Amino acid sequence: MTKSFKYILLLFILILSCVPDAPHDNPLDIGRNTSVDRLTISGQVVGKNLPHSPIENCQVGILPERQFANTDIDGKFFLYDIETGPHTLLFTKSGFDSLCLAFDPDTFSTGTFYLNGQPQIQKVKITSEYIDQWWPDPEVYLNAVVTIADPDGNMDVKNVFLILPDTSHMLSREAVPDSFLLSLEQNHLKEKNLFSLVGRDLFVRVLDKSESNVQYGPFALIRIIDESPVPDSPFGLEVTGAHPLLKWEEYLSPYYFSFEILMYRVSAGVPVLLRRIHGLPSTTTQLLWSDSLSTGTYFWAVGIRDELGNFCRSKESSFIVP
Repeated sequence: MTKSFKYILLLFILILSCVPDAPHDNPLDIGRNTSVDRLTISGQVVGKNLPHSPIENCQVGILPERQFANTDIDGKFFLYDIETGPHTLLFTKSGFDSLCLAFDPDTFSTGTFYLNGQPQIQKVKITSEYIDQWWPDPEVYLNAVVTIADPDGNMDVKNVFLILPDTSHMLSREAVPDSFLLSLEQNHLKEKNLFSLVGRDLFVRVLDKSESNVQYGPFALIRIIDESPVPDSPFGLEVTGAHPLLKWEEYLSPYYFSFEILMYRVSAGVPVLLRRIHGLPSTTTQLLWSDSLSTGTYFWAVGIRDELGNFCRSKESSFIVP
């Protein structure tokens, strides 16, 4: 090799050593360092109330990367390769209120996130009650019983409303925390007529303590039974023994029903319900009262209840046990 060739080769090597590396901005470039300025975000998603149970299969999204992950059985998630700068986290799961949070991964990398569970309707029963009486006019009621389950506990339910076509009415909580009740006499309706609601769309709206507002329906009042059964005897303050034989007229109906018997004792002019017997066959027309009645004034009534739970009671029939 001549001296001149060796000199040229050495000069070429020196020039190459002074040239800087080419940029690696292309994400497909195998020379790009993906670990620079990239972060991992992690966390746990739980219910808002104690014991803060983990929420599985909650979808967690991050913007602007548009990356998504689902929480595991422990409510945990991981989001990888996140750039620095302002971001938004989105949490969505059926049956829970969505959560949207702005954050900066430079100052935040892990945390616990609390979701509010939406109240869920378990059962809705809307029925009518027609109470016939000698005076004044018959009383007609709309009854609603709503059973609710809330992922955050049943005491997290704040209010339950029955939504009628022209107004709404709040239900009261019963002794059982998940059950709510409304008994509405037709004179408290705007139209003063419960029959106008038969077949109309009715809805149930539930509000929890986090102001989550969910509505379910439509539901409907199917029937009002306004043809009351007729007691036969004892009747009109008739004197009987301690075990009266109660008789009533045959009742014909195109739908299935059963009879009910209600026994009242009159105390200081006020009737007090002593006992109610349910589920007597529709072919029954009499019943021997098994309980021994003490001396006093009584009245009894016979009622019918259809398969939907709608009820109709007869006028009062009075008797005396000497």
